[in-house]
Amino acid sequence: MSQEPFLYDLDERPPLGRNIFYGIQCAVLMLPTMTILSALAGAALQLTMPDRAALVQRVLLVSGLFMILQFFLGHRYPMQEGPSVAATLTFVALAPYGGSILEGSMIAGGVCLLVISLGNLLRHVERFFTPNVTGVVILLIAFSLIASVAPKLAGVTHARPEGEPLALLLAFAVLSVVCLFAMMHGIWRSLAILIGMAAGYLVCLLLGMVDLASIRQASWHALPTFFPFGPPRFSLPAMISFVFAYLVLLTNFMGSLYGMAEVFEHRDIGKRLRYGLGVTGAAGIAAGVSGALGTVPFSTSSGVVLVTRVASHYAQLACGFLIAVCAFTPKLGAVLASVPDPVIAGGILVILSSQVGLGIQTVTRGKTRLSPRDGLVVGLPVLLGTALPLLPSAFFQKLPMLLAAFIRNGLAVGLLAVVLLEHLIMREDRPE
Repeated sequence: MSQEPFLYDLDERPPLGRNIFYGIQCAVLMLPTMTILSALAGAALQLTMPDRAALVQRVLLVSGLFMILQFFLGHRYPMQEGPSVAATLTFVALAPYGGSILEGSMIAGGVCLLVISLGNLLRHVERFFTPNVTGVVILLIAFSLIASVAPKLAGVTHARPEGEPLALLLAFAVLSVVCLFAMMHGIWRSLAILIGMAAGYLVCLLLGMVDLASIRQASWHALPTFFPFGPPRFSLPAMISFVFAYLVLLTNFMGSLYGMAEVFEHRDIGKRLRYGLGVTGAAGIAAGVSGALGTVPFSTSSGVVLVTRVASHYAQLACGFLIAVCAFTPKLGAVLASVPDPVIAGGILVILSSQVGLGIQTVTRGKTRLSPRDGLVVGLPVLLGTALPLLPSAFFQKLPMLLAAFIRNGLAVGLLAVVLLEHLIMREDRPE
């Protein structure tokens, strides 16, 4: 890949002052995604504002610690590590079964990745993820979150079940600011979501829509809690659902590392994949223990390196330390948890739109047009994975828990459907 020389190469250590600055820059870029996904998880569990702030603390701690571990024991690339959309989506889908079941199920998902890494099984799993399968997974990550985002977009709350038009206006305002900065060049494009959400937060603050009381009451320093929902419960249906989610996370993980390898023109990254996957699996276990969200290397990391021209993984080490230290500051968690729903909705729509674009690009890669077979193999799982979780809650209560937990998880439904169609029911005879 032809490009300008890096200011600092992969193993080059910048001066301490500059390295701290680069670490702060990376941490700032992570905040929108961490805020949005933590808000979705907290809303799904119907947590109070202090409990949502505590959830943000735990997400910060797991993200920061495992970014550090990736530096020492994992892929050793300059990649930000934060909550996975796939893990969050499954967390939201299974929230009705309670926090303790979520803890046990996240542990099971993390163990799944750890076994794949330690058993060197990645090459066997990887062959199932064709462009059609991977594209369906990426598209479903976006479409399956629509049901959670729509009420925030319309300002629907318990106090206002009919919604609030002002919320929709604010969400569109955030989207407009993000799109404006996304058209710029350099670091401004990378900061577009942060700037849009910050502008929306400021407007909400002026309109009195921010819960300042929870921020004032939060302490400046405290230790995050472990097993916040009580001892973990291991429910087979929920565990199976999270194993599917972590297989989805696996595709995200591989895509992120291959993208970064392209930046450095690395061709053999087998060890980086294996070690990095092991650390990501351990992060899933830690997420279950701490009641946080499973993490994954961010796919945007390669773009950040190309924009900033700082390729040193020491910058990510500094970022990891900064994020982990912030986890011991409940005041910060309270600020992030106080971001109003319309701002969250505007930010996440931008992220999901990128997912849709990437999904379309993945499905059509190397093809001039989609065949009728591709239309079914891709379209049917996407529709099933989007529609089935929208069925009424009363319907799921009539089903056995194993089946209900599975159908609630659109990612699991879509992944199973596309694998069956692609590799079994509508299998193509490939040339020898």
